[in-house]
Amino acid sequence: DPLGPESYYCSMFPARTYVMRRESLLRRMALRGRNSGFILFLAHGESPINYPANAYPFRQDSNWLYFLGLGLPDMIALMDLDGGKTLLFGDEPSSDDLVWTGPRKPGAELAESCGAVYGGSIRAAEATIARLAAKSASIFHPPYCRAETKDRLASLLPNSRGDQDEALLRSIISLREIKEDEEIVELEAAVESSAAMHLALLSALKPGWTERQAASFVAAKALSEGCAQSFSTIATLSGHVLHNQPGDAVCGSDGFFLLDAGAERPSGYAGDLTTSFPVGPR
Repeated sequence: DPLGPESYYCSMFPARTYVMRRESLLRRMALRGRNSGFILFLAHGESPINYPANAYPFRQDSNWLYFLGLGLPDMIALMDLDGGKTLLFGDEPSSDDLVWTGPRKPGAELAESCGAVYGGSIRAAEATIARLAAKSASIFHPPYCRAETKDRLASLLPNSRGDQDEALLRSIISLREIKEDEEIVELEAAVESSAAMHLALLSALKPGWTERQAASFVAAKALSEGCAQSFSTIATLSGHVLHNQPGDAVCGSDGFFLLDAGAERPSGYAGDLTTSFPVGPR
């Protein structure tokens, strides 16, 4: 990874960037009549394939990345709409954990890197949220797509789904849809890496390759660019079949190939390009 392994665990941008984003969110919420209460942000957790230690590639929640910037799983953040303070919660790794993950910054340093205050362990977060709920404090939260994250939300707010209202949704959208200069740099880098994936296959693809070989070639190119794939690659001779997954179809010299693939930076910013071209030398 040209950005260094720390890039997956620490804030991609300076702490001030995340502070300013959260301050902007606070102002937008106030304009929509939300002057008190709390916003609950949840990081995604690992998603096991067939046993706990064998998980799918980790991808952080996008709203979490935007407002906190940390690529680590299993963290909680609580933002006070009245005072603007953001508490970051997460368990400190044990020595057994560190054998598998390598060194990791302690919670206080992680919080400092995104302009938050370390609030303690996940158990401390659960106790804090329970106290707020007992006082009937408003706890807003963005929508979540992952089942495990939804389960955690339900465990934190067992008597309520929380206040996922239009004010928060519109406030987040109004922030995220306008890209900052440093975001544009990341987006352009992601698109350049995506283009490199397409150009590499355009040059390399020959009759006799299977769709699966082409997809593997593209995946390797993404890794060589320091990126993940931003979605499941479509590499196919049957471009008329939408979302066709790569198979064992063999490319012929008269074939026409479609590639829909993109690179995702460690920051979460991604490219998405589609090209189609003859398999042969034309």
